[in-house]
Amino acid sequence: ETYPSHYDPCPGGVMGPAETYEGNAVRELAEEMGIVVGSALSPRSVEPLFEFWFEDDRVRNWGLLLKVVFEGGIKDLTLQESEVESVRWMDRRELGMLLEEGPISPDAAVAIRRWLHEDPEALIPKKPRSQGFGKPWQPTFTAPEPGGQSTK
Repeated sequence: ETYPSHYDPCPGGVMGPAETYEGNAVRELAEEMGIVVGSALSPRSVEPLFEFWFEDDRVRNWGLLLKVVFEGGIKDLTLQESEVESVRWMDRRELGMLLEEGPISPDAAVAIRRWLHEDPEALIPKKPRSQGFGKPWQPTFTAPEPGGQSTK
């Protein structure tokens, strides 16, 4: 892994030569978490939100953040042990704390900050879900403070 022991709230992976962003997301969700897009627990197609760029001394990442609706619970996930250590649901406040305190994969942090900043619905607290098992999981974020830095 590029950022071991970091939360990564954006499941995904390296795209195949002829693979689309959407195809990659559908494949990675099934492989890493057992979420099958088009199934009873995830009946809608993935929804593209925006492209983003991230670069540091380890990685150059041109990504696309996609929205996936999952109507199951943690018990409905099948985690790929080699990729995902544990999972848990986080609300927007907890995501915000993760962005501030880490450790979070920096490319995912760029995407999540932008999503929370641009999507007012993302800031509305949703009905909390029961917590999962194990250590904190890979997905979670918080909105930037008013007047804070924007990511472009």
